[in-house]
Amino acid sequence: LLAHDVASQTNSKAYEEEFNKPEWDHTNIIMDNSVVETGGAVDLNMVKDASEIVAADVVVLPDVLGNGTESLRATLNAWATWHWEFRDYEKMVVIQGSTMKDWLLSAETLAKETLPDWISVPRVAQGITDGSRPVNRYELVAWASAIFGKHIPVHLLGFSDYIWEDLTAAWQPSVKSIDSAVPLRLASQNQYNVLSGDAGKRGD
Repeated sequence: LLAHDVASQTNSKAYEEEFNKPEWDHTNIIMDNSVVETGGAVDLNMVKDASEIVAADVVVLPDVLGNGTESLRATLNAWATWHWEFRDYEKMVVIQGSTMKDWLLSAETLAKETLPDWISVPRVAQGITDGSRPVNRYELVAWASAIFGKHIPVHLLGFSDYIWEDLTAAWQPSVKSIDSAVPLRLASQNQYNVLSGDAGKRGD
């Protein structure tokens, strides 16, 4: 779920009523920091408010889309405070990077400097290059598990434009979940061929 959407005055009551229903008792609710939707990670207070509204299980720490250096700085600067403030929640760090080396540096540093309950490989990582070829996200999942350990669950943030690559990544044992509105958009257009379908661009 998106923190800025859940915490908004317009939606918060509806979210609270919906997620108070018993069918959500055995689900795993991840509270996203809305970096894609708002252009930057929302602050701790908004994530905390949103998490309390829906009784979230996992919170996504601050990151910067596609920028390993800046994302690493944002996550590490937030870690101590968020680790304490969200002590009753599981914490997820997002591995960002604009190149393979940038991504690997981010992953290795996060593994040494933080103790996350979850790691995430975002959709923007699909297709980063190692200098000679694009790297698929399933390769990055394998590297993430090698660096952090196979016991750390992996979440894939969003589907890329290459759904077949995303699902190949999702089939790896360390990947526990993937989130996207792409399946809903396909179904709304009466397209049921997930691998070859075209969901089009996301709306507002």
